[in-house]
Amino acid sequence: MSGIRWHSQEVAALSIVLVALVLRLWGLGAAPLIGDEGYYWLWSRHLAPSYLDHPAGVAAIVRLSTVLGGETEAGIRWLNAVVGAAAVWLAYIVGAQLFSQPAGLIAAACLAVGPPYLVISRFVYTDALQLALLLVNLSLFAPFLREGPSTAIAGWRFAAVGLSMAALLNTKYSAYLYAIVFLATLVWQRRDLFADRRTWLAMGIALAGLVPVVAWNATHDWASYRWQWQHLTVSGWQAYRPLGNLGHALLYLTPPLAALSLLSVARARERSHVLLFLAGGAMTVPVLLSPANSPRNAVGGLSLLLLSSAEVLAVWLRGRWRRPAMVAVALLLSLNALYGLGTLLAMRGIGRLPRSSVVAALRWEGIGWREVGLDLEGTLGLKRERPVFALDYSIAGQLRYYTRLPVTTAWPQYRLWEGPQVCAAGPGEDAVQVVGLAYVDPETVTEQLRASFQHVEGPRRVALGETGLQKVLQVWEAEGCTVGAETFLERLDFLRLAQLGREG
Repeated sequence: MSGIRWHSQEVAALSIVLVALVLRLWGLGAAPLIGDEGYYWLWSRHLAPSYLDHPAGVAAIVRLSTVLGGETEAGIRWLNAVVGAAAVWLAYIVGAQLFSQPAGLIAAACLAVGPPYLVISRFVYTDALQLALLLVNLSLFAPFLREGPSTAIAGWRFAAVGLSMAALLNTKYSAYLYAIVFLATLVWQRRDLFADRRTWLAMGIALAGLVPVVAWNATHDWASYRWQWQHLTVSGWQAYRPLGNLGHALLYLTPPLAALSLLSVARARERSHVLLFLAGGAMTVPVLLSPANSPRNAVGGLSLLLLSSAEVLAVWLRGRWRRPAMVAVALLLSLNALYGLGTLLAMRGIGRLPRSSVVAALRWEGIGWREVGLDLEGTLGLKRERPVFALDYSIAGQLRYYTRLPVTTAWPQYRLWEGPQVCAAGPGEDAVQVVGLAYVDPETVTEQLRASFQHVEGPRRVALGETGLQKVLQVWEAEGCTVGAETFLERLDFLRLAQLGREG
């Protein structure tokens, strides 16, 4: 170790990564599981090549995380948090390879404390793993963007680019957009590489990454692809408002990060910037304009724009107006850090600093579930000998984790795991407890239950949480099924209930 000489830039990068790791691991198990985490925890207990919503990457991460860390909240999250911190180091590496070490440091700093990056690292989504693999792929690909013959590039790097792309394609479907831009960049800027058979080998390895997802879809009526298209183009239970969606994205991603990412436009004509700008735009713009209104899915694309923007800031720092540039850079990064710290503290119910708008939703999603797990019959009045049906897809995994009851829902993924659990024994045989969040119209649900069962009681309204932060659940009890399992699931589908409630 005495022979190692650390340069100031590397020391700074490691310091940023250390800060990122602390921010991601501090109090990691304090919050109860949110809906996505409960769902992905179920994925990890039913490992498969793919799932209805996404490829299988997040399931593998959660499975390994719980095997090594246990099935506590922190045990489910810790490996995802470490992957999120690793992405910060990778941002530094990619920035330094494509541009300069100052650019790498700025990019790493943006990701280390940026609110959406803290969120996707501290809570298990599909995004942290995708971000890390995206940056691994860019790091391996960096030499291909430079001038020079392909023979100057080591053979292992071709295979590694293909392997990292194959892994990336198994994280979430937005990686497909990156892969398309990646290929287009090769055709546009490095067409000479196609004369090297190692390029075709790399492409073959990358395409092999599609096999698990395509094979799963081929045996399940292409359900995942159809769902993703619907999710991208059709609004759910809320009205579609494009300007409202953009405003939501700005408050979610936070104004400092949005302003930083827009700087990428300044150098969008240079070779390395072209890939980042086009791929970042392809992964960001459709999400921001989609009726799904889910700005978290833009985080991967945002990171590519931030890498390009980091070099813009680095150029300013080297330019004629260095001192004003230092003030501007310090201000933007400080605001980003302020929003990040505010988001982190607000998730613990502390402070009034600026924060991402997602905090309120995260806290609301988690409240009350631990109390339900400790006193199921007293809190929700549910009986352990009866199955539970969740109207909302988002709460089914949380109910299963905290109650360990056989909870199901109309979402098709649950039926692939265990088949119908309600009305499966035929008319007159089944009883079920139905749980839904308060924003589902109770009269509509009661009407559908009465059309499906001989006897229906409820809904009982149960408030979880405390004053100022409450979530209301509705609970029904139904006995004597009068329809088949498929009819029941169709009638109690959440999106159908939401539509009927609006029409009513």
